[in-house]
Amino acid sequence: MIKTPDFQIYDSFAELKNVLPPHQTLFLEKEYLLSMEESSPSALSFRYVSLKEKGKIKAAYYFQIINLSSTQLGQIVNFEPYSKIISGLSMLVQKMLFGVKKDKPHYLVICGNMYLSGDYGILFVGSDKVNAAVLLSDAFVFVKKELEKTGKVMAEIAKDYSIENDIYGTHLKAKKFSPLVMDPIMKMNIRSHWNSFDDYVADLSSKYRQRYVQVKKKIASCELRILTTDELIERKEEIDRLYLAVQNKSPVRLVMHNSDYLISLSKRLKSKIEFKGILEKGKLLAFMAGIKDHQHFEAHHIGIDYEYNMSHSLYQNILYAYIEMAILAKSPLISFGRTALEMKTTVGATIHTYQAYIKLNNTLLNGIACHMLPSKYEMDWIPRNPFRQ
Repeated sequence: MIKTPDFQIYDSFAELKNVLPPHQTLFLEKEYLLSMEESSPSALSFRYVSLKEKGKIKAAYYFQIINLSSTQLGQIVNFEPYSKIISGLSMLVQKMLFGVKKDKPHYLVICGNMYLSGDYGILFVGSDKVNAAVLLSDAFVFVKKELEKTGKVMAEIAKDYSIENDIYGTHLKAKKFSPLVMDPIMKMNIRSHWNSFDDYVADLSSKYRQRYVQVKKKIASCELRILTTDELIERKEEIDRLYLAVQNKSPVRLVMHNSDYLISLSKRLKSKIEFKGILEKGKLLAFMAGIKDHQHFEAHHIGIDYEYNMSHSLYQNILYAYIEMAILAKSPLISFGRTALEMKTTVGATIHTYQAYIKLNNTLLNGIACHMLPSKYEMDWIPRNPFRQ
């Protein structure tokens, strides 16, 4: 155990990148993190905290800092019935927590990535993951002290940790963090004999093969093809419009990226990211971005023209397209993220339970929040199994 943590803070991964080895996930490596930085809106900034022992870096913590005072922010939480995330917080608490003055920065500090579903908050360099987890709360304190030189930290969130393998919870709860129940992450194993999308279709039951055929018929008049970086730039306004339409339906609206983020990813990740579009007579109806990580295929951001969503079954066709992309990328697993949970089970995804931890830096509110937050995820939908038994 390190008695006095040796922390050092950086504003950019560029300051840290030369002292870290390649990581086990692309989402904590240079090209992805620099894409986040160079395309981020003004309300979003970053901090990287290195943990050293005897002069050697043992871990690095990744923080996203959201300035809640920014005029870019509207309503933070979408209280639609389908949203489970932070559903225990009433509108009153939201106003008290986020109703901050605009003349001084008020911060939400997140260890992890709000634009991805999964545990992307700590880059482990050494083998002692437990020690880095124990010191996570100390890293929060370190960042908080730095931020409060110019503003005020309102809340801290650590996300996403698998309930089956949570090495963080005990230590965070001891520091007055409360469990924050999250929607499950939807994932699907890519079976070893799926060498093409036809192999996937062959494993579907008769009912779901027929459904697939009907869904594909709805885009028979469309072209499904790769979008190059140049085309993303040329279609920037279309991409923004479709992208914003989807983000506006998100249960949590903090800071929303635009097409600059996608273009930056396309330039930096090159063959590790693939963009596809669904076009009809040259009009872009939908697009999808898929990222090949080291251990899985990430169904990343999408954009949809909802005027055509029902008539063309756009969302369902996007899910099928992602499965084909993952098969061709020879990935063993595809992560579909959150939202539309039941629909994702109709293509073969299953639930994987994760949770986060939250601490409000108002002692009274923090004491109240721990009683208001839901203690477990309530599944109010029916999971499907599309495969032959």
